[in-house]
Amino acid sequence: MVNKCNHLLSDILLIGLFTYLSNGEDYKDMVLFAQNHPDFVREYCKFPNGLPSHDTFNRVFSSLDTSVLNRCLMDCGN
Repeated sequence: MVNKCNHLLSDILLIGLFTYLSNGEDYKDMVLFAQNHPDFVREYCKFPNGLPSHDTFNRVFSSLDTSVLNRCLMDCGN
């Protein structure tokens, strides 16, 4: 794939979580959250290849098995 850029799954998931907790509604909100809170985001995320695009957030979250993600989140709460 041309112009492929590797991102850390943990970074993408954390931005998704932070955006959800701040009432974000879509993948564009994920990018906006990271852009509008750079100091906070840098405490938790590395982004070695820069901030993912909203299309990347969409592709990643669309490919996740939601039952596995749900189980992981439930395990974190215990």
